[in-house]
Amino acid sequence: MDRPFNAEDSDEIQTLGPPTLSSTDPDMVTALSLPTSPVDLEAQQSPPVSLSDPSSYPGRPAGLHPLAIPPLSLGQKLYIILPQMIGAAILDGAANFGIGCAMYLNAKNVRIWILKNNTVAGDMAVTIFIQGVLTFCIASGMVHVDLRKNKISAFQYPWPDTSWGAAKRLPPNEAQTRLGRLWRQFHNGQGFSRGLHFFSGSDVNDIFDSRLSRKQFTTRLCWSIWKGSVLSLIFFFLIWPISIAIVTPIWVDENLGNGNFTAPLIKAVYGFVYGLLMNPVCAMIAMGSEDSVRAHREERQQARFQNPEKEAMKTTAAERVAAVDPSKAMSPPAQDAKPSMAQISNNPPQRVQSLRRSLDTLGLRGTGTVEFEDSQGPRGPGHTGLGWRSADVHRRRSLDTARRTSRGRYANPSGDLNRSTSVGSARTKSQPDTFGLFGPSGQLATPHEASHRHSSHSNTPGRMRTLSEHSAQL
Repeated sequence: MDRPFNAEDSDEIQTLGPPTLSSTDPDMVTALSLPTSPVDLEAQQSPPVSLSDPSSYPGRPAGLHPLAIPPLSLGQKLYIILPQMIGAAILDGAANFGIGCAMYLNAKNVRIWILKNNTVAGDMAVTIFIQGVLTFCIASGMVHVDLRKNKISAFQYPWPDTSWGAAKRLPPNEAQTRLGRLWRQFHNGQGFSRGLHFFSGSDVNDIFDSRLSRKQFTTRLCWSIWKGSVLSLIFFFLIWPISIAIVTPIWVDENLGNGNFTAPLIKAVYGFVYGLLMNPVCAMIAMGSEDSVRAHREERQQARFQNPEKEAMKTTAAERVAAVDPSKAMSPPAQDAKPSMAQISNNPPQRVQSLRRSLDTLGLRGTGTVEFEDSQGPRGPGHTGLGWRSADVHRRRSLDTARRTSRGRYANPSGDLNRSTSVGSARTKSQPDTFGLFGPSGQLATPHEASHRHSSHSNTPGRMRTLSEHSAQL
């Protein structure tokens, strides 16, 4: 129950609505009505700015970091971890170990920093770029092949998110120094979103498509090499300093040549770790490319149109009425736990139950059962529904339906109404018209006609006796 409003309570007035300015406060009215600074004037003249969602791609939750990995299915997780992460890392480590054995086992002087003595540090720096470019080209191309052959599905939305991180433009003329002005010009033209867009995958990385011409293959290969080189440069600043910091204090003064396996093992471990980190990134760039996500969504939509029965509404057991094999319906296997069609057919539809109740009420239905119709077979005009408001009209409609289905389109031409003329036909067993409620055409007769027919039927034995006596006299 709402409490009464108290106008004398100032707190209640402030909570129930905005403060109302009275005529006794002219200073307050003037202060609130007139702007006091150029910023207020500009805010009043300019329309309100709508804050858009930083993630504009459909299906991507708002507020996620652009490098946040989308939700992955079990198949996608296994695809990234097993072949693209562990498998590729083992191949990279084995390849680097073989190259290291060929380079260092027969060399006499192998040092960490001395360039003329097969420097290990220089080899590790070159390996970053060579292995990185090959990894990006091969891994990205193979993932695109798997996506094209539907061996793996793309991400739900692009990765990385290129719609996030659009840099706010800074006026270059307001910079105090020349360097600041140049930085603002570069900042306005090369925002963070453009950097993410450079690393986003696309069909330009699909270099293993056999339908490509020579020019298209060359263009895609050059783009893949360029993107792989830039990505390798990022990994160079992350991996190479850490690796040198680990290797140098241990073997800086030692000669790793003359058949020593230390240098090949260093190269193998270095290649394994590098492949373990870079291969899944290249695979996710391909799986999260905008072209792959768009094509995957179109394929799913096309599959839904081609298989509409998978999206159809489920029906109940009483509605799934169909003709079944009599041998399977009469003798279902004992070990089958699922309900057979014979068990399902024991639950007739609602319209059949309504018809049975109507016939029982009027006493026109005998001990026989009412068989119901095949769902695929033709239906008579009486099957259009029984949703009448009046009970009398409902009974008359039910009787008319029973009469039509018993002596109408499903009637046996031989005259034997007790025999079924079609498998699963919906009709009642033939019953004698004791009450005389039906006319010659199968329609319900009026009460006057019914009483007249009933009286004529009751006089039939007397008329037959008169005819027999007359024939005996002749």
